[in-house]
Amino acid sequence: MKKTIWGRVYFGLVLLILYLPIFYLIYFSFSSGSSMDHFHHFTWEHYQTLFADKRLLAILLETIMLALLSSLAATVLGTFGAIAIQRSKEAYRKILLSFNNILIVSPDVIIGADSFYRPGLQPGLCLRLAQPHRLFGADRGLDGPA
Repeated sequence: MKKTIWGRVYFGLVLLILYLPIFYLIYFSFSSGSSMDHFHHFTWEHYQTLFADKRLLAILLETIMLALLSSLAATVLGTFGAIAIQRSKEAYRKILLSFNNILIVSPDVIIGADSFYRPGLQPGLCLRLAQPHRLFGADRGLDGPA
């Protein structure tokens, strides 16, 4: 495969877009301020609060366990699916790959449809540029339950 400079630039931009928000959150997790508009002073306060509160620690451990188990399940199912696709006949292979593509696109379609329609509101009114707020439930106070 021929690698061009534009391919490398595109790949770099994709990595930047994916990882920059994560590094942004890590950076401001050490700030003493209550907002993320600018860095105040270095502090361990947020992590001390996390490890001092048993409820927050239980939530953290459950989140890590859920991530590990879902990764394991996805890996096992994906491996079996790949083996099944590789061993299937050409006609069945195309059908299985079509089903696979539906599973890849489905979550984006559902989130997009939810952005355009909310009961009691005009369709299209809830379209937001900041979709991650919807995933974390930050919009619940604006227009009812998600």
